[in-house]
Amino acid sequence: MIHRRNHKRSPSKPKAKRKLVERFRTERSLVWAFLKSLPKHRDSFRLVYTELDSANGKADVVRVRMRRDWKRSVGLAKIRPQWAFALRAVPYRKTFTTDFFMELTGASRGTARDVLRSYQRSKFCMPGSKAGTWIKLVQPVPLASQIIAIEAKLVHWQRALAQAYRYLDYATESWVLLDAGRANGAIRSLKTFRRLNVGLMTLSPNSQPKPIYTPKKQKPKSPIRYWHVLSALGRRGL
Repeated sequence: MIHRRNHKRSPSKPKAKRKLVERFRTERSLVWAFLKSLPKHRDSFRLVYTELDSANGKADVVRVRMRRDWKRSVGLAKIRPQWAFALRAVPYRKTFTTDFFMELTGASRGTARDVLRSYQRSKFCMPGSKAGTWIKLVQPVPLASQIIAIEAKLVHWQRALAQAYRYLDYATESWVLLDAGRANGAIRSLKTFRRLNVGLMTLSPNSQPKPIYTPKKQKPKSPIRYWHVLSALGRRGL
């Protein structure tokens, strides 16, 4: 006869409760929380914009550090952004013709005349001594010494990264801002952020932004896009 021992079963351990991670419900709430986290005194970045229009899409947040001599170029606000770089490109204190401007920009004669008149109204240029000639009296300077663009997303971090990379055409830094509760995939792909030189930060409700990767500052890749945004900044108010 086989005697079976009665083993007492040890009481089972209670299953550990999963820690609930707070998450943002909308991208708008994520952006708003980020804006609230910024220093109230605005630190050295004097201006903060949301949904700033550029030729490369609208960044959710743009932070701007102004140059000391930015007032020299307040007239950029009176120029359509797509024509700001052309103003920079025309010769300084040298007479040029309407035909030269047409060749430089590819504009029609009527458009060229309208644009040149806008340069006159903004006090950068004036008509020359001969008909059809112009002279630039004031050389525009950049309004900003540093522009930081931020693209926020709840999901689809790859799309945010692609968009933030495009912002490097005009920005000195570009970042992706993600909900911390949904950021694991992006963090695992940090090599891609480093390769593209795009920053990554995460944010949880009721917390401060956490930088995961800080990009290196660089010159904007596209002078045309850069001057477009400078004019857009002037139009939004300084």
